Amino acid sequence: MSCTKLQILIVDDEAGVLRALSRLLRHHDVFQAENYEQAEQILRDERLDLIVTDCVMPGRSGVDVLLTARTLQPKATRVMLSAYPPSDLQQLIDDGLIDEFFSKPWERGVAEELERVVAEGLAKAAAAPDSTAADETTD
Repeated sequence: MSCTKLQILIVDDEAGVLRALSRLLRHHDVFQAENYEQAEQILRDERLDLIVTDCVMPGRSGVDVLLTARTLQPKATRVMLSAYPPSDLQQLIDDGLIDEFFSKPWERGVAEELERVVAEGLAKAAAAPDSTAADETTD
């Protein structure tokens, strides 16, 4: 059986959230960042298919992460997961900065929703000729 892996960046200042999301997405290549600066370095160094970020973090926000991601990784799917969404959330979605938004604390079914986003990311990545997911399969 063949399974395509995504390159995923998770950005959150809470270590428990990073661990939980990494476990949930363990069948993919997951990069973790605790703040904007770490995320920016990964965005510059890696080709990513999916970016999941918190909104409210010390220093620069998840919106800043997604703005940088849109410039450096324009084909990546961008997801925000936060207890405190930005006040202009709908506008950010309408403008295409945020592809999906999930609330914290997670409700039942968020794992399935993230898997749906991952599946959509796989389809999107497979269609892009320079995607990492289009290049790799594992048994």
